Amino acid sequence: MTETQLHIIRQSSLNRATDLHSKTDDWTEDKIIKTAEIFANWVIGSEGQKVENLLPDLPPVDEDKKVWLNEGTSEFNQALDLVGKGYTVTNLRTQYKISKKIQQLLEKLQSQEKI
Repeated sequence: MTETQLHIIRQSSLNRATDLHSKTDDWTEDKIIKTAEIFANWVIGSEGQKVENLLPDLPPVDEDKKVWLNEGTSEFNQALDLVGKGYTVTNLRTQYKISKKIQQLLEKLQSQEKI
């Protein structure tokens, strides 16, 4: 999960918690924040745990400067390292051009990493 994704989840959770508690007269900032944390943790899938897989956003590369990922290249090996760290094909598309064949291969490898 990227830092940007985490911020979006937290912002949305805070908004929903505020909506929920604003309907009653019995609300405090602490209650809203605790509820937002519960919502965010549920979305992230780490209920009761800290987020440990927070990944920094990959810096975007201009479309005309992106290279195609091909098996056996140094770029492909770099992409494999990123997948091993938890980045998705969607994240990798900010850096590389990815064919359907390579996408399927990376997604297969990514699903094996989770086992």
